[in-house]
Amino acid sequence: KSDHFLVALWRHECLRVFQDKLANQKDKDSFRDFLDKATLDKFKDLIGEEDEKMLTDILYCDFLRDDVYDEDTGELIEEAPKVYEAIPSMKALREIVQKKLEEHNNIPKIKKMDLVLFDDALKYLLRISRIIQMPRGSAMLVGVGGSGKQSLTRLASYIGRQVNFQITLSKSYGTNQLKDDLKTLYRMAGPEGKTVSFILTDAEIKSENFLEFISSMMSTGEVAGLIPKEEKDTFCVEIKNVYAKEVGIARGEEPSMLELWNYFLNRVRDCLHVVLCFSPVGNKFRDRFRQFPALFNTCTINWFLPWPEEALVSVSQSFLKVFDIDATEEIRRELEKHMGNVHRMVTDVCELYFAKMRRHVYVTPKSYLSFIDSYKSEYSKQYKIKNDQERNVRVGLNKLEEGAEGVEKLKVELKEENAKLQVATEKTDELVKNLEKESAIANKKADEVKIVKERCEADRARISQEKEEAHRELAEALPFQQKAEKVLSELQGKDIQELRTYKNPRDIIRMVFDGVQILLEGPMSAVKTKEMSVGKETFTFISDSFDEYTKQTLNASSFLADLNEFGKNEKDYINDETCELLEPYLNMDRIFNGTVASKSGSKALGGLCTWVEAMRDYHNASKIVKPKMAALEIKTERLKIAEEELNAAETKLKEALDFLDGLKKDLKGQLDIKEQLKENANKTRRKMEQANRLINGLGDERVRWTKDANEFLTRKKQLIGDVALACSFISYCGPFNSEFREMLLTQYFKADLDKKEIPYFKELDLISMLVDEATKGEWSLQGLPSDDLSIQNAIMVTRSSRFPMLIDPQGQALHWIKTRESEMESRNCILNLGNPNLKDLLKVPLGEGWAVLIEGIENEVDPLLDPLLEKQFYRKGKAHLMKLGDTEVDYDLKFMLYMTSRLANPHFSPELAAKTTIIDFTVTQGGLEQQLLGLVIAKEQKSLEEQLKNLMEDVTKNTKTMQDLNQQLLERLSASETSLLDDVELIEVLANIKTKTREVQNKLKEAADKKKEISEKRLQYLPVATRGSVLYFVIVELSMISWMYNTSLQQFLQLFDWSIDNALKAQLPKQRVENIIEKLTFKVYHYISRGLFERDKITYLIMCVIKIMVTAKELQLSDVGLLLKSGAALDDRNNRFSKWMDNKIWNNVLALSKHRFAGDSICFFRDLPHLIEKSEGKWDDFLKGNDPENMDVPDYEDRIKAEKDIGDFIRLCLVRAFREDRTLLASMNFIKAKLGPDFVKPLTKSLEEIYSESCNIIPILFLLSAGANPTGSLDDFAKKKKTNIVKISMGEEQDKKAMEAIKNAFQVGGWVLLENCHLGLDFMAKMEDILNPKNHAIDKDFRLWLSCEPHPNFPLGLLQMSIKVTDEPPKGVKAGLYRTFTTLITEEFLEKEDPPDKWKALVFTLCFMHSIIQERRKFGPLGFCIPYEFNDSDLEASLTYMDRYNTTIQTLGVQMNWETLKYMICDVQYGGRITDDQDRELFNTIGGEFLRPDIFTPEYPFKRFPEFSYEVPKTNKINELIDNIISYPEKDRPELFGLHDIADLTFRMKESKEMIATLIDTQPKEASGSGGKSLEEEVKEKLINEMIPILPKDYMEVEVKELIRRMKGPKGMTEKKGFEVPLNVVLSQEIQRFQHVLSLVRKMMSDIVQAIDGQIIMTPEIVDAINAIFDVRVPKKWIYDATGVEISWLTPTLGGWIKGLIDRNRQLNDWLRTEVGRPVAYWLTGFFNPQGFLTAMKQEVTRQNKANHWSLDEMAYDFDPMRFYINLDNPEKGLHGIKAKEEGVLVYGLFIEGAVYDDKEKKLKDYAPTQKDCFNPFPVLYCHAKPVSKDMNMGHRMGGKGDSADKNTYECPLYKYPSRTDKYLICKVDLGCGGGSANRSYWTRRGV
Repeated sequence: KSDHFLVALWRHECLRVFQDKLANQKDKDSFRDFLDKATLDKFKDLIGEEDEKMLTDILYCDFLRDDVYDEDTGELIEEAPKVYEAIPSMKALREIVQKKLEEHNNIPKIKKMDLVLFDDALKYLLRISRIIQMPRGSAMLVGVGGSGKQSLTRLASYIGRQVNFQITLSKSYGTNQLKDDLKTLYRMAGPEGKTVSFILTDAEIKSENFLEFISSMMSTGEVAGLIPKEEKDTFCVEIKNVYAKEVGIARGEEPSMLELWNYFLNRVRDCLHVVLCFSPVGNKFRDRFRQFPALFNTCTINWFLPWPEEALVSVSQSFLKVFDIDATEEIRRELEKHMGNVHRMVTDVCELYFAKMRRHVYVTPKSYLSFIDSYKSEYSKQYKIKNDQERNVRVGLNKLEEGAEGVEKLKVELKEENAKLQVATEKTDELVKNLEKESAIANKKADEVKIVKERCEADRARISQEKEEAHRELAEALPFQQKAEKVLSELQGKDIQELRTYKNPRDIIRMVFDGVQILLEGPMSAVKTKEMSVGKETFTFISDSFDEYTKQTLNASSFLADLNEFGKNEKDYINDETCELLEPYLNMDRIFNGTVASKSGSKALGGLCTWVEAMRDYHNASKIVKPKMAALEIKTERLKIAEEELNAAETKLKEALDFLDGLKKDLKGQLDIKEQLKENANKTRRKMEQANRLINGLGDERVRWTKDANEFLTRKKQLIGDVALACSFISYCGPFNSEFREMLLTQYFKADLDKKEIPYFKELDLISMLVDEATKGEWSLQGLPSDDLSIQNAIMVTRSSRFPMLIDPQGQALHWIKTRESEMESRNCILNLGNPNLKDLLKVPLGEGWAVLIEGIENEVDPLLDPLLEKQFYRKGKAHLMKLGDTEVDYDLKFMLYMTSRLANPHFSPELAAKTTIIDFTVTQGGLEQQLLGLVIAKEQKSLEEQLKNLMEDVTKNTKTMQDLNQQLLERLSASETSLLDDVELIEVLANIKTKTREVQNKLKEAADKKKEISEKRLQYLPVATRGSVLYFVIVELSMISWMYNTSLQQFLQLFDWSIDNALKAQLPKQRVENIIEKLTFKVYHYISRGLFERDKITYLIMCVIKIMVTAKELQLSDVGLLLKSGAALDDRNNRFSKWMDNKIWNNVLALSKHRFAGDSICFFRDLPHLIEKSEGKWDDFLKGNDPENMDVPDYEDRIKAEKDIGDFIRLCLVRAFREDRTLLASMNFIKAKLGPDFVKPLTKSLEEIYSESCNIIPILFLLSAGANPTGSLDDFAKKKKTNIVKISMGEEQDKKAMEAIKNAFQVGGWVLLENCHLGLDFMAKMEDILNPKNHAIDKDFRLWLSCEPHPNFPLGLLQMSIKVTDEPPKGVKAGLYRTFTTLITEEFLEKEDPPDKWKALVFTLCFMHSIIQERRKFGPLGFCIPYEFNDSDLEASLTYMDRYNTTIQTLGVQMNWETLKYMICDVQYGGRITDDQDRELFNTIGGEFLRPDIFTPEYPFKRFPEFSYEVPKTNKINELIDNIISYPEKDRPELFGLHDIADLTFRMKESKEMIATLIDTQPKEASGSGGKSLEEEVKEKLINEMIPILPKDYMEVEVKELIRRMKGPKGMTEKKGFEVPLNVVLSQEIQRFQHVLSLVRKMMSDIVQAIDGQIIMTPEIVDAINAIFDVRVPKKWIYDATGVEISWLTPTLGGWIKGLIDRNRQLNDWLRTEVGRPVAYWLTGFFNPQGFLTAMKQEVTRQNKANHWSLDEMAYDFDPMRFYINLDNPEKGLHGIKAKEEGVLVYGLFIEGAVYDDKEKKLKDYAPTQKDCFNPFPVLYCHAKPVSKDMNMGHRMGGKGDSADKNTYECPLYKYPSRTDKYLICKVDLGCGGGSANRSYWTRRGV
């Protein structure tokens, strides 16, 4: 009906306008209830429809109609009209939107969107579309990252035919770039007339100025300074035509530029739709709401709430509906529900994780989509693996079955073949007999031939040898023959002709030719002598034959031919006689040689001479060989005859052998037949045996395969749950620690699977499922710790679909990744997020597919990386591209990105959690223990550790081999297509694989045994690793005390190594272990405590001891809780010993009596209340003892001593319960007993020692406290080291100077001191890189010294690399004076003024007073109300003034004016710091005690005690003064400072409380009991059972006002009633404030219970409150409002605060409802405004004495302490019989500190000697008012007598709380002093 349609539209618009902007479902439901009610009330009768139909929501949109396209060309003819109409159904809408989505995704180069269009997503889409389709419609979409805000906006923009615009971020993107983008938008929306959707996200807001521009643009259309006038005019001109068309312009008229500009702005505002996508997480959203209200007012807000479970299930259904799962439809549906439930459960656990661990974890819809994607991928993969395994196993089993059947057939075949073999054997035997007979004949012939043959062969061998020797000897003559031949070959006819031409040849020619003639055996002349001359030599020789014979030989034409013929054929005929004839010639070798002959004659002559000589030599060499050669020829002939005889014998032998061969051939044929039969039989036998052996060898596999085959169906069915568990774990568990991971798996994921009856393997081990042993081994070798948490982390890193973000405070992940991706460093792929060239450095790795590591992530990632994190790549041809900033880069799918953060607890945004897989790599105590064990073994048993390492490598290798072999076994078996028995190669391969498998199995078994043996030896050193792990985790917890205490694991490992190296050696491992533990514990303590402030050192040691004992299971966390909280959670007022024990101690006693130490079944102190009652005196003495920590415990001493392990802890708990002020001292005893006395002795901080530990790249960081400055000491040390130190005080514009100084010192090896580094944190953040330069070296002598006050933003990296040293003012008067006289006061200063004795006395007195006021601060409010930062500069200024003043009076010759001196020092120099009047009076009082003429009196004592007298030393020498100071006592008595000895109790109490509070902050938020309840359950139970029931009823404002109106005034004001009476007004105000607090508390308690039940969101405030209640502390919100203003009362414990609530209610309620007038007395500090109460009393007294003309301006308080007391726990008892005062009021509940009040003598008195409580009850105080003169000072108005009061009256300040500040000062009460020395100044110094 049209009416119904209209109402539905009205309802729809109401929901869009009002409901969508509501921030939670509860509020949305409330609005819907209101709307439903209004709908039925107003429209039901008019329309007449049923309720259900009336309240059915109908959705509307304007894109249901289709565009009109040309059927032929596909071109758009007409756009669909925008009609705002109801959707027919969600299904129809989904189809339309899905079609639009597909069209959008088909657009080239656009980011594809894979959206799941479940119902909620479609509704959000409609809401966004509705907003941006309206003119000026802009939206603010609020939801965590990954909710779909941007994607749905893009789709809505596309559907609405709008241009989608989003800024492109880059490193340089800033305000100017934003302005340029806004101009672009203005042009698109203005002149171009395009409708534009401008999406702006949190990540894109690089500066809050961006929002300033956007806010201005959306509210006014303009942005100041955006468009200059020239561009405005241009825009106006461009818009003019549009203006003329739409608005119209009369002819002849021109619109003004202002009109055009306004039209332009309106057009822009109409067409430009801003969509802000904000996250509500953190403070930014709230801050922006306050800063930019216009932004929120101009947007339609739409909250994207967490997806409801229905939506989650819908998404899983849409993804899984076409996915093939081996399960029934019912189980599939349950799986879809389970997946949605997983996301919801993890969301709940995130809140629990924050509550317990204070760590933020977010899950987003993107996480859920990633979970579903990973499920589909993993299920397909695992199912395929299972299918392949099943197929292989079943085929393998079938092969084995076939093989077994084949073996049986082979047995029959073998029997038949054996029968055939028997027949063949018989035939063969017969042939063998014939062969033997013929062989004998042949053998005989062969023997005969053999004899002949052997003889012939012997002769042949001998002759061959002789021939060889002859030829060898002959070869020796060959060179001479060759020499002669060479000579002849070189001679030519012309050379001989030359010789022939000589008519009278020279003697040498004659001699040479005689030699030739002799060789040729030609005729010679008769022998006679002749004088011959050759060269210059003349000698007698044989007469030549040249003329007679030789000349004819020379002249013969065949001379050369004859010589050649002789050399070839006749040389062997040369005889010895011829050679003898040649001897005379040849013996004259100086003359008869070729060289001489050549020179003397010619070349031919030289050659002939050489030829003659060579022929002679040839003959000599060959004449021995010739006879041998002749004999050799004879023997050769004989050998030929023997060989002929041998040939004849061999011929006969051959004939015999040929016959024998015939027989053999017949035998061979028969043997072949036999062998073939035998081979067939053997082959069959081998085949059968191989098959049997293989089948039997695969027996184990067969059993396993058979079992697996039977289980495969079940395991495949179980995969549906197994994969769900695995993917849930990978997708969600990364950010959680091991405890929460296990909890999620067991208590949530598995429990939900069980509940939904989804099958899964009950004993599933996720690690085994997701990674094999070989891979784990590889990871271990790469440096990954072997604990389960680390392996889980590695699985997530390697298997997650998103890039990993690793929380890595100890650098474990960094080390593993750098080893795993070893090429990253060489490729320069290890980057820092702050690198300005990050984008450029990423280009190459992205294109090459390399791995990149980005370090230094803190809480956010540069938005530049968003496309990379979301993998927004697209295809262009075959390439993949990505838009990185404004640059298009190549993208390789193999690219891998790792990101690490050193922060231990980073707060990553939900958006980052959606884009990455966050994995907590924080080392666990167990994981670190294993690493430390490896380190200690590597040092102590190096070979053992190497064995283990090698063993692990072998195990890894063999395990991988084993896996491969098993895989091969199945694959080969299943891949074979023939029978197992026929495939011999397969059988051999399988047998080989099986053999190798057995070998590997044996190796693995041996390795397991060896590993067990090594592990047993390693376990001897496990205590060292355990202690090291404990100590490191205590160090980690120190950072919870102060950020400056952060220490790196690397620093700790250095201490660990040093301790092992320097510990005492020992023969026995047990003793050696003890030595290492002792050395390690002390070394770590020494190193760490050096960097701790004094207040935290004992706390650190207590943390160490407790953690050691908890790790050793000697203590439980509940025991630690008892020590820290004692009875703070109890409020039992039935104190049986109230006379001597206050209620707090009584509650502590009850807590002790109910506690079971170390989980014992019996409470150790169960009888404690009874025993106290029985031995009350002893326990009273114990309670009031001076040192109960050293006293025997009554009734329990022997039992405590009997508890060897925890006896000292029990004693500590007892002392803490009875005497909290002695807790710290008792802790020192506890530490001494557990660790040794050295741990409680003072430690020195030598600069020499610190320097020796440092190096040029490790800075030394001084942590400063008030009044500390290390500069002086450092200067002295630099002088000692003879080096220069450059000092720079950090601050504004000091970075450049510091950098320059450091660079200079790098080169010359100097020192640099950067002071006050907390003022230069930006520069400090760069220090890590500065100290590790890549381009130049640092001199080894360079040192960097830093000083810094603690700051929470100090760079973590610098903290973790520095040597930290605390610098604090000295403790104690002795130490303070010693430091003053060794650093500030010099000999010259003491001698510079006259007279020297008085000057020295003045200087010493002032220094002594300085130490006194410094030390008074430690006593808290008793010392000074405010702990001022007095320091050396105050003393220096005072000494300087005193120096000048003394010079002046000496020059003028006048006396010293002590009042002037006191004023200048106390009021000016020191007083400039003082802000409290009480402190000013105190300081002047102290100054008056010291700055007085008496100090010049010899041996004047400042304070004299029996054991020591503090006085001005007599000496003037500085060294003697220092020696005198050294003689001072170590411990200062409080009397020295003007305080009572009990003040020490205050100091000790303050120390103990601070220590306990610090310990509480460091403890995990675990449940205290052993009943298995969580922290939240305990808090909820406590609230429901103990706290909510006792809350008072609310005050109804109307009722309160009515009751007050009835109240009458006091005597003298009876005519006044109700609010006319001042005190009644006070009552009204107090009730209002009380009701405000009560409502706040009641609501908070209710919210806590609902949040724990999951009914409302667990906000950070609720989490804080839960933790506070668990720690028995008051939630901050109950005390302070949002601005920090105090709204209730301050108490240290929750029990005290609740008691205060009840007591305050009782007072107010009794006063309001009393029927007998006013209360008799009032609890003054139970009022919110006690000052107002007293002021009202003063007003009443003034009005009561109106007749006396008293004026309020002239009135002053008048106080009179009574002689009776009222107990706060039972005020009625104390008020019994007492009447109210007619004027003024009685107040009670006051306590006095610093003294006791004697109500009888009406004066102050010191504490009794045995008193141990600083606070004493003060009697009921009568408060009145009286008139004073107008000129009296303000002291009277406050209640005191002012400056003119006598010294016997002390103006005692009255404070609301023990904290003494002006804020809590109520008034001053005059109290009697007692006279004598106990005057006003006495009690002032006492701090009363």
